Amino acid sequence: MKPEQLIFSQLLSNEEYVRKTFPHIKEEYFSSPEDKNLFKIYTRYFQKYNKIPSKQAMRIEIENLKGSKSVYDALISVLDSTEEFKEDLEYLVEETEKFCKQRAIFNALRESVLIVDGQDKNKTTDAIPSILQEALSICFNTSVGHDYIEEADARYDYYHLNEARIPTGFKIFDEITRGGFPRKTLNVLLAPPHGGKSLIMTNFAAGALTAGYNVLYITMEMAEFEIAKRIDVNLMNIDFDTLESISKPVFDNKFSQVITSSKGKLRIKEYPTEGAHAGHFRALLEEYKTKQNFVPDLVIVDYMSICLSERQKAGSGANSYTIVKSIGAELRALAIVNNFACISAIQTNRAGISNSDVGMENVSESIGVAAIADWLCAIINTDELKQLKQIMCKQIKNRYRNVDEPNKFLVGVDYGKMRLFELEENNSKVKPQTQLMKKPPRIETANDTLSDGGDMFNLDVLHSIKPVKQGFENFNFD
Repeated sequence: MKPEQLIFSQLLSNEEYVRKTFPHIKEEYFSSPEDKNLFKIYTRYFQKYNKIPSKQAMRIEIENLKGSKSVYDALISVLDSTEEFKEDLEYLVEETEKFCKQRAIFNALRESVLIVDGQDKNKTTDAIPSILQEALSICFNTSVGHDYIEEADARYDYYHLNEARIPTGFKIFDEITRGGFPRKTLNVLLAPPHGGKSLIMTNFAAGALTAGYNVLYITMEMAEFEIAKRIDVNLMNIDFDTLESISKPVFDNKFSQVITSSKGKLRIKEYPTEGAHAGHFRALLEEYKTKQNFVPDLVIVDYMSICLSERQKAGSGANSYTIVKSIGAELRALAIVNNFACISAIQTNRAGISNSDVGMENVSESIGVAAIADWLCAIINTDELKQLKQIMCKQIKNRYRNVDEPNKFLVGVDYGKMRLFELEENNSKVKPQTQLMKKPPRIETANDTLSDGGDMFNLDVLHSIKPVKQGFENFNFD
């Protein structure tokens, strides 16, 4: 029996099969015109009535078509060739998934050939990797989302899963992100030119590497060795200028200590400025996985404003707002699909360069990035702060916890070793000039319970509660 016959036989008789497979089957997967038309008729009926049509109903639908007798006879012939039979559901779904994947790959290859030959005027060869990737990723995932009531236990486990976050190696940054950057997120630094974007991102890379996580650092601005040099002086604890004058034995000795203390892996990949987009990064991830069995937990893109957009082509007429917003959306989508945390950066506009209190209005080119990002933090680096060897960080957006806890804080900088360091607790947090909003009461003691509006949860409390097997009527706190 041909795969098409198997599919039609089950579509017309097996409702459980239909519910699992129909959302994934496409008309383009069928090669013959008869099969395409029959599936189109079936789809129209099923979507209208939300139930399996009988063969008699299909005959009536075919008769209602306006066409020649030869078309009618061909469709009836295909319909009559389907025979009802029962088989293991898992086997049927697997065979259907195999058929759909094979046809998707075939169609993707054919489309790619048309693009290469110049017959497709709407797409360039840059689109080929994503077309093939989409075909290869065909999967009959029957999950339709999170069941809020039934999957509360799984949600509780997620709240307390440390592996879901990538630590930065700095107490203050881990504190404001509740343990580090979560996977499947886009986290953005906002800073003026030479404001410390690469400095902070290389420190995050070093922190995650030391903690045992795999890091991919994509640089669009500096050479690979320049990024590696900044991480070298950080982890080796030597001065930036000294690195070029030390002997090979000393270098080897210090680097052996780095290897001992660094449990993760680091890859650094350089692309020309405005020479790569999310499609190139996707292909790079696949290449690392296939050739080196390297799968990153953290991907740093230095930096997004000088990337290309995969969807918005250069010269297409799109403005900078649309292009940069599209870049942000593509990076975040890449992080979601590949289950890593993404960190990148954008520059401030002219008004933000000399501003000592940068805000969302100082995002250059596209405010759309602020809407897409899960965490947006401004880096303020005035002449006074440089003299004190400090930088100020201001949280502009934070989906992980209250953006005002703290809204501003100071971090020390050792420019010689390209290293951030914690300041004393009393000096690290900058108190706001005015209180923007009244904080809701915190539930802090074991005797506190939820009342009818008097007390409120915040994100920190949610991550510290213990499960109650009887239900949600009583919450216990430590």
